[in-house]
Amino acid sequence: MNKVENKRSDCPVNTALEVWGDKWSLLILRDVILGGVKNYNDFLNSGEGISTNILASRLLSLEEKNLLVKNKEGRKIEYLPTENTRKLVPSLIEIILWGMYFDEEVEICKVDLLYQLLDSNFEDVPEYGEQPSSIIPLRNWIEENKEKVKKLVYENVIIK
Repeated sequence: MNKVENKRSDCPVNTALEVWGDKWSLLILRDVILGGVKNYNDFLNSGEGISTNILASRLLSLEEKNLLVKNKEGRKIEYLPTENTRKLVPSLIEIILWGMYFDEEVEICKVDLLYQLLDSNFEDVPEYGEQPSSIIPLRNWIEENKEKVKKLVYENVIIK
């Protein structure tokens, strides 16, 4: 069983925020879940400009909270998701949808990875292009097929 030490309150929303609610931790988890990002350099190059000291700190914190497992094979180190990470998939999909609704001109960024997964598994996924507004049909399709999307992403997270 997981337990959050020194939390501000016993509210479940607070607990979630204490575990993964800072900006960088959630972006790292997004990359692990959607992009299969596994190593330190991949996280550094993911686009948001995380500094090396913050990345090292967040990776350690996510390990301690049982959201990532550090896997060493010789000199190669990978960070792999756990079952706890996998359980974030429905929430992550909801956060992606919320972001797409909140700012319809949101840049595509990691949605490309989600789109590739959807497009290779479903025939009716609408295409999107360079124009930010082209994400609206995709957002609407994800909303209409939310449960299928969550199930597919969940099943594609390879856990350690």
